[in-house]
Amino acid sequence: MRFVTVLLLVFALTPAFAKDRYQKPGPIRLDRNGEKWAEKTLRKLTPEEKIGQLFMVWVRAQFLNNDSDTLAQLRDVMSTYHVGSFCMTVLVDGNFLFKSEPYEAAVLLNALQKDSKLPLVFAADFERGLTMRLNGPTMFPAAMAF
Repeated sequence: MRFVTVLLLVFALTPAFAKDRYQKPGPIRLDRNGEKWAEKTLRKLTPEEKIGQLFMVWVRAQFLNNDSDTLAQLRDVMSTYHVGSFCMTVLVDGNFLFKSEPYEAAVLLNALQKDSKLPLVFAADFERGLTMRLNGPTMFPAAMAF
């Protein structure tokens, strides 16, 4: 019984001590060349381009060849509205997810990055991990397990 009490005490106090040591966000630092590039790029952007950088568009990870209407539409949206980021997910039909292959997702996101005037920010709809949307990655327990 004493062991259980000590164990519970350790688990109860650990987050309090770890918070000060491990949960402080670190500063984001650019080197001088990075700062110059960012300032120069921002000066060259029109107000419309700056506003477009604030928007994120959903993209579904799937195989799209270069002649695909969907890829052409994504490129058109990116160039017309100056979209700055994409959020990757997969096709959904009701409660069924059509998982994609990691390679297909990477090829699609790389193609979008290649066609973009500026570096893109990518997010992903992976609230339960990579294996929720993609075939093949290592399966880990859900975050609740940790």
